Amino acid sequence: MKKEALEVLQEGIKHHPDNAELQYRITACLLTMGIKQEAMEHLHSALKLNYEMHNEMFEYIPALKENTSVIDVIQSYKK
Repeated sequence: MKKEALEVLQEGIKHHPDNAELQYRITACLLTMGIKQEAMEHLHSALKLNYEMHNEMFEYIPALKENTSVIDVIQSYKK
């Protein structure tokens, strides 16, 4: 199921690379699959596109609020 979701998100990003929501969703999906490095790349992209939307990612996966790597990256973009 996660693999299929990842494929859909990758296809969406291919066509809409500037869509922050897709970037946040793929970040969450990759993190749940344990693909941290690629997830962090997408998180950086998402934050550059729309910092304010980062809380939506926590709606998908509330446990990410406890992920220090994610929080550190988010904090680095805080204005």
